[in-house]
Amino acid sequence: MAAAEKTGVPAIGIFCRGFTESGVQACLGEGLTAPRMVEFPPPNIQTQTFDEIYENAKFILDKVIQGLIEEPVVASEVPPQSEDASPRTIIFK
Repeated sequence: MAAAEKTGVPAIGIFCRGFTESGVQACLGEGLTAPRMVEFPPPNIQTQTFDEIYENAKFILDKVIQGLIEEPVVASEVPPQSEDASPRTIIFK
């Protein structure tokens, strides 16, 4: 998604509940400050039947189209990395 957006191609991330924030953070980490996101209705898509997935896909179709044609909303900025931090820094003990 971030790679497509960086080239100027609008892209939408479709996430199940509980994964949306991770998707936003991954996009921010890739330098994409305004990720376009749509949440797939619960329960998790892996537990839905084909018919449920089809109905839910119809439900979010308008949101996907709207997200592709509107200007994205800028997400919160990624906090700057501490100058003392390194890949080997222990964050939690």
